[in-house]
Amino acid sequence: MVKKITLAIVIVFVLFAAWQVSLMVRMTNIFKATVVENVDLLDVKDGTYEGAFKAILVTADTKVTVEESRITDIKLLKHDHGPKHSGEAVVGQILEAQSLDVDGVSGATGSAIAIRKSVEQALKKGLGKKAEQAASEAEAMEESAEAEEGEAPGEEAGN
Repeated sequence: MVKKITLAIVIVFVLFAAWQVSLMVRMTNIFKATVVENVDLLDVKDGTYEGAFKAILVTADTKVTVEESRITDIKLLKHDHGPKHSGEAVVGQILEAQSLDVDGVSGATGSAIAIRKSVEQALKKGLGKKAEQAASEAEAMEESAEAEEGEAPGEEAGN
């Protein structure tokens, strides 16, 4: 009877260990495949945006504030990671560099990638500043052209 119980415990332990290894391999593959793209801050409208990233056991939800094409604040709303594997130091690196192209955090690579990807997702929600400026400029040019067309040939404005 003791042998059966011992065997059952060993089987459960082996299955649990295999499951853990499977999770770690899947997470590692997710992080290897994750590309964090830098976002042109000149194209991000002023405002506060939220982003999220999840890779099985590692998640990051962020709130990012942009003012005058600068990241002024990053708040971690939620950050789940392995024990002693917090990549939260990457927040300071992003703020200092004003870029997502920063080094990872030693011992917390997955966590740092999750935070960077979450910030990227947030910033992408604010894209469109350049398009709005171009539309504004085009509208102003169109109005100027219409005003010039309203003048009779040979007349100068103001005469």
